[in-house]
Amino acid sequence: MPNATHDTTVVTPLQSAPAQPDDWEQEVLPHLPQGWEQKASELGALRRSRQVRSPGDLLRAILASVLCVHSLRSLCRWSVLIGLADISEAAWRKHLQKAGPWLEWLLTELLAVRACTTPWIIGKGLGRILLLDGTHLRCLGKQGTIWRLPSAFDLLSGRLAAVLVTDTSGAENWKRFKVQAGDLLIRDRINGYQERLVWVVQQMAHLIVRCARLGPAAL
Repeated sequence: MPNATHDTTVVTPLQSAPAQPDDWEQEVLPHLPQGWEQKASELGALRRSRQVRSPGDLLRAILASVLCVHSLRSLCRWSVLIGLADISEAAWRKHLQKAGPWLEWLLTELLAVRACTTPWIIGKGLGRILLLDGTHLRCLGKQGTIWRLPSAFDLLSGRLAAVLVTDTSGAENWKRFKVQAGDLLIRDRINGYQERLVWVVQQMAHLIVRCARLGPAAL
């Protein structure tokens, strides 16, 4: 049998080649609102970072942390494998924490709709018409935590005025929102909490709500 004069073993790559960014750049980034990159800097999400190259890379990592990976350690591995960034868990944690205001702006812009103010509303002198609602999400696990997502949608501007993430404490407390004088709050029910009616009146705001019971304290 002939003797080999060199190593003929085929070396298998330890990791796959970085994914091509074409799909991300063509399918996702063009649908983002105008000025989204500048807003990342203005709102403190990404300022002169040598670790994450662009707001697009940061957004991609944020979406991956929600949809694909289950820990910051896994996020570190994922970002290295695709050639996005090679940074520590602590560095990713700081980036994610600073991205909150920018993500809220993106959500507000993406969910914005065309609004048309009718003349009778203009004559009422209302500041905003806020549609208040909320939902909840249950985390994975035997005793998964329940997270609430109370939100306020400004009907006149066609944009979200606020969207919050809270735990089960405080329920859907209206005091979490920044209510202004002249606002009109619309809610489907009040759950019998009369102090919420009093609080809205104290803010010089208005309220339309279906109330199951109403006592003297709310009048």
